[in-house]
Amino acid sequence: MKIETFGMREAGISLIIVSAILFFVLLSVTGELNKLMYTECNHPPGEVCPMESSLPIQSYAGFTLDFVVAGFGGFLIYKSKQSEKFVSAKRKEIEKTLKELDEDEKKVYELISSSDGVVFQSDIVEKTGFPKVKITRILDRMEHRGLVERRRRGMSNIVLIKK
Repeated sequence: MKIETFGMREAGISLIIVSAILFFVLLSVTGELNKLMYTECNHPPGEVCPMESSLPIQSYAGFTLDFVVAGFGGFLIYKSKQSEKFVSAKRKEIEKTLKELDEDEKKVYELISSSDGVVFQSDIVEKTGFPKVKITRILDRMEHRGLVERRRRGMSNIVLIKK
């Protein structure tokens, strides 16, 4: 797995794994602390030691932190699923909108796509051979449909594909 593709889901899974490891470490440390407390207890045999059933405050804090980390990992996994659903719905919506484009709009969209999703508006005019007014109107329609976005850069516009 590449670092660039490390997303919310992977971070959530990693947090849950770290949380599980931390849980077992805390469990063993708490067990050792309890054994140490029992061996140093000065109560006469037969009487119940007051420390016998209590966990050290550090253990409570550690387990609480561990459950918070695990909960956050679960939350990240849940949010990644929600995000994936949103992205796939948005992708379907864009595909549906692309099917509704006329030939000139498709030509302009493909030109922008082939330029890694970013191109100057003047380059679109140059490469398509369409008049500036026609390109402006096509981009207006495409911008209204949510396919592209224009940003002003000096005296020209940069056209970006919305994702």
